Amino acid sequence: MRRYLSFAVILLNGAVSLSAEEKPFPQNRVRDFYRVQAQRYLEHEGPLPAILPAFPGLDGGSWGHWGQNPESDNYDHRLNEVDFGGLVMQVTRAGETTVRKGVNVRCGPFTVLFDPEKLTFVAAWKGDMVRWAPGRYGITSGVAANGMLLESWSGCASWNLPEDAPTAYHGFHRNGDHIVFVYQIGQATCYDTVREERGELKRTLSIDGVLPGNIAAPGEVDAGETRSLAKAGSPQWAGRTVTTRGQLGVPGEGPYVIDTLTIPYRDANPFKTPMRIGGFDILPDGRIAVCTLMGDVWLVSGVDDNLDEITWRRFASGLNQPLGLAVHEGDIYVIGRDQLTRLRDVNGDDEADFYECVTNRFSTAEGDSFAQSLHLDDKGAFYWFIRSNGFGVTRYVLGSEPQCIATGLRGANGLGVSADGEIVLAMPQEGDWQPASAIFEVGAGSYHGHPGPRAEYGEHGYEMPLCFIPRGIDNSSGDAVFLPEDSRLGPLSGQIVGTSFGYCQVYLVLREEIGGEVQGGVMPLPGEFLSGAHRARFNPHDGHLYVAGTDGWQSYAQENGSLQRVRYAGGPLTLARRVETRENGLLVTFNDAIDPASVDVSRAFCQAWNYLYSGAYGSQEYSVKQPGQPGHDPVAIQSMHLLEDGRTVFVEIPQLHPVMQLHLYLELRTRDGRSIAPDLYYSIFHLGEPFTGFSGYVSIEKEPWNGFPVAGESGVDPRLLRQEALGKIVGDEEQLAAIAKRRVNAVAGLQFEPTELQVPAGALVALTLVNEDVSMPHNLAVVTSESLTTVGEGSMQLAAGPEGLAKHYVIEHEGVLAMSPMLQPGSSYTIYFRAPAKPGDYPYVCTFPGHWQVTRGVLKVALE
Repeated sequence: MRRYLSFAVILLNGAVSLSAEEKPFPQNRVRDFYRVQAQRYLEHEGPLPAILPAFPGLDGGSWGHWGQNPESDNYDHRLNEVDFGGLVMQVTRAGETTVRKGVNVRCGPFTVLFDPEKLTFVAAWKGDMVRWAPGRYGITSGVAANGMLLESWSGCASWNLPEDAPTAYHGFHRNGDHIVFVYQIGQATCYDTVREERGELKRTLSIDGVLPGNIAAPGEVDAGETRSLAKAGSPQWAGRTVTTRGQLGVPGEGPYVIDTLTIPYRDANPFKTPMRIGGFDILPDGRIAVCTLMGDVWLVSGVDDNLDEITWRRFASGLNQPLGLAVHEGDIYVIGRDQLTRLRDVNGDDEADFYECVTNRFSTAEGDSFAQSLHLDDKGAFYWFIRSNGFGVTRYVLGSEPQCIATGLRGANGLGVSADGEIVLAMPQEGDWQPASAIFEVGAGSYHGHPGPRAEYGEHGYEMPLCFIPRGIDNSSGDAVFLPEDSRLGPLSGQIVGTSFGYCQVYLVLREEIGGEVQGGVMPLPGEFLSGAHRARFNPHDGHLYVAGTDGWQSYAQENGSLQRVRYAGGPLTLARRVETRENGLLVTFNDAIDPASVDVSRAFCQAWNYLYSGAYGSQEYSVKQPGQPGHDPVAIQSMHLLEDGRTVFVEIPQLHPVMQLHLYLELRTRDGRSIAPDLYYSIFHLGEPFTGFSGYVSIEKEPWNGFPVAGESGVDPRLLRQEALGKIVGDEEQLAAIAKRRVNAVAGLQFEPTELQVPAGALVALTLVNEDVSMPHNLAVVTSESLTTVGEGSMQLAAGPEGLAKHYVIEHEGVLAMSPMLQPGSSYTIYFRAPAKPGDYPYVCTFPGHWQVTRGVLKVALE
């Protein structure tokens, strides 16, 4: 078993030390950073530091953006063992031909490739069907023809259609070994198939109606034989069901338990399907329909109170990376990279016979361009996200054209839609021009910042989210589910619950309206799932919340996929039901009555920080008061008051200002004596009227406050952004092991510990600086020996000017090889840089004014 270096965060007397301990992935992540930070600072005696430590990063930050999960964890070398049922819908390369919405069909020893956009077969080969690449579980590379191309096969002839010819692709019928494609040209319906006859491929067509103009069919037109094959046949997979035994959750500290519907992973099912779950929904009869990343759809029955006998039956196969599934009027719909498909079981044998193309009128691209998530509102409108060519959040009504309702979102694997369709949420992934995970309320052509600001979208060039989600809470979001008012859900009844793909957890989503504008936040919920939680549904049959997960991107998943249910077992769980933001504080309403004696300002903690929208991959957590400085600002709480309803606490914060991220932590008791610790992460863009309904109200003047950071004007040193780009490390275990991970502590007495480090020449270095000096800020700059004096004396000159702090007292000089920002006591920062190729001694020095001659060390670069 591989083992990795993990950082446990300990906060003592205002300082953070990072102690190393070995834990296997995925148990090695930094957990509950902000919550523990709040608890430790409540225990801290004396004034808080001016800037509190920022989140150190996944797994302590020493492995860059992706944490300690090596790229090889996302390889699947057994994809070519999967039985796809003689059908693969996928981006396909066959020689010089690439078909983005390709449908590959096995015909005896041959495979033919159909292009639904050209309405014809475009390639054929003899041999194995298709070949999958193992990287990223095969989801980004498409497939390639795996045999000898038949260069002169006449079945590849194309329709000679005029440009204005009206056409429509309807899908295909599966009838035993026969796949019959159906499409429209003008008023004529065409049925098109290929089959093997005496060792050769033969293409035939039936045509109902008259083709427009002088269009000639690209194959043999029969008298209706092909059309007669376009019907349901006998089931392909009868007798190949799988039965598993579920596992009921064990009651723990809270009122909810997580039950597991055991999945038949790969060798436990007859098709060797990896069972990475892309979506699911509940059928009218109570069964669950599940789609997998590799293109299967399964029907899951036996989901009862005990889960003793769960039956899995394959319903469809070969779909193009379905990452969303919804049931509408009893039919199963899946969204894939290529199209929205309705799977119709014509003869009722629990297998799809007609794979109907509901619409494919959106672009399909290669690489990371997925169609993700699928939702319905009560009017029958579908919603999904299309990453290809920046299409964005899509709304579609049957019989119409897909409508783009929001753009500027970087790869939203999660959506949430209220029952009436009035609220649509999108959860894009952190990356360039997306500083952190976030929840956006979208619609009416809204634009949200990716791939950069646009002048026509107001002050910032994009519309702000409902809320940001700190990286220590979620590093990659999934769906949100609007739960109905149902007593079987317990305290979650009527709430919005968001899913974390990255952290395999869920959280409460809070939404607030102020003057027609929205903002909100999240509150973590207890529990953890086996895989990256990204799909959630309420099951009206049993009243439980079901959550499905997968692996395939960066997450802390323990399994390739999961299907689990959150079951209310009874008992209390105190949640924030509503937050109101006022000029002078926050009104937080809970679902339980609060003990007035516990409302104590000394047991409340608040901090704030901003993010930077830029072309860099994600963003540090930056001080609001000192722009460009990584860290959090303590926010003073003046008083706390319990209102007459007994459930609402007013937290008076006179200096409450717009801020991208506010963290509020409270330690309270309920009226029935339970200790509770609400942990709230909120984004504030608007302030309501001051709240005056408490004794002792006094209007307090606001202090000046910095606006949100703007790329190029933020105070963030561009040299740091360039360095941080090196932190997006994607590699296998050998590459990760080659990273020279080093640590330096700045300690009392103006000293570095250690004062000597050694790294291989040319190696990628991840050097973590931890400021353990409780009384002084420090930074670290690696310089060439000949530039040491120039850089040191330059730091003193910067101290005399207005831009010294913005440049972290490091002059711009070719002799500066790497640098950290200025770190306040208790903060840490990881510097990524390439060690010089030339062996030798390279000083590292603190350039805070007056330190450079004392606070030094030597980086020894040596040939391996």
